[in-house]
This record gives sequence, C-alpha cells and structure tokens, in this order.
Amino acid sequence: MGRVLLLVSAVAALMGMPASDAAAHSVDRDCSEFGSQAVAQEHFDRHAGDPDRLDDDEDGTACEELPCPCGFVVVPPPPEPARPARGPLPWPLTTKARVAGVIDANTLKVRLSAGEMINVRLIGVDSPTRRGAGSRGECGAQDATARMKRLAFRDGVGRIVELRTDPMWERKGESDRLRAYVGVAGVDFGRAMITSGWAKVHPPNANFLRASTYRKAEASAKAAKRGLWRRCGDSTRVR
Repeated sequence: MGRVLLLVSAVAALMGMPASDAAAHSVDRDCSEFGSQAVAQEHFDRHAGDPDRLDDDEDGTACEELPCPCGFVVVPPPPEPARPARGPLPWPLTTKARVAGVIDANTLKVRLSAGEMINVRLIGVDSPTRRGAGSRGECGAQDATARMKRLAFRDGVGRIVELRTDPMWERKGESDRLRAYVGVAGVDFGRAMITSGWAKVHPPNANFLRASTYRKAEASAKAAKRGLWRRCGDSTRVR
C-alpha cells in the first residue's frame, strides 16, 4: 500500500496536482455520484482539466442536469413593472389615451394608459345624435358622426389623443362620462367640429376656458353656411 501511495504522489507531482486530488481520481467520478450540482461543481473546480468529464459542453458548469442548490449564479428575470392602481382619475386631468371608438359626434370611447376604457364627452359642443339602429336620427347626425370619425382615426386606427379637463366645467356629466377637451397634434376636436359646421357651442351662454374661441368658430361656420348651417338651417335645435 505504501508503494501505491508513493506512486500516486509522484504522478500528482508531475501533473501539478495535490496528492489528495490525484488520489481522488484513482476512480473516475460520474454526475450521478454527486448529491447536487453545487457538490459536483466544487469537485470540478478542484480538479483542473476536468478529468472526470463532468462538463460536457465545456461552459465551465459541471453536471447541469443535477438539482440545485447550484454552484453558479442564476440571474432572475427583471420584475414586471407594476401596473398603476386603478382608482379615481386625478382632477384636473391632462393625460394621453387611444381612441377605441366613436359613440357619436361629440362622445368618444378611449383607452387610458392603465388599460381602463372610458367614455369622453367633448366640453362645450353638441352635435345631432343618432337614435339607434335603423334611424337617421336628428338632422345631420350621420354626417356629423362621420366627421368625428375622420378626426379620431387614421387608416382605421384610433389616434393617441390628449384629454384635458376644464376646472370651470363639471368633471362628469350624464351617464358618468368624463368631460374633457380632446385633441392631437394641435387640433382641438371640439373646435374642429364647430369650424366644419357639424357641431355648435353648447350651452350657448356657458362660461368655460375655450368659450371665446369656440364662439368665433361657430360664427365663422354660420356665416359660411357650413355643415349643419347649410344642411339643416339656422333654426336647427341641437339637444
């Protein structure tokens, strides 16, 4: 036995390995002999050159098929960003939203950044409305709604718009719809509808931040007999 240990020590010295490590390789080790990947990795790290062939793909990790705890660092995936908690919208409000649909010429369905769907009623304007399937509704209702759709969609996709509330106007109206100015790229949808003649200032004597601008737009549309002023006449009553 003494001669065997002497021979092992001599071989270890030639290979630059500690005698104890060389002795451990008197028999090849297999991955199934280790209780976990961490134990196999420790053995692998102590024996340069991988004499037991524990690292098949030569990536520096031994016996990857063994259960953890592992001898290498596992980097966890980054946590998903927390979704904003749904709750009452701030007041006053200025936010972005994507148009999801046109309910009528002055009411849009939009999706907020948190995913919530709400209905938004334009501040300070009113347009003729449809009265359900199969009905043409009030005079000019179809044309007015078509005009709003051209503002709200591009190539069939709802535009990303800015919603801005008015501290001089009630936050919500009938059917719990948010009251807001809606616009994109410098175009105010309410003013555009009035300028084209497919909406009127409503209520006529209301006081709100953009009232003066809207009334000037209405006077211009009326003088030029655009939209409702041409189609339905001066006496047209919009709600």
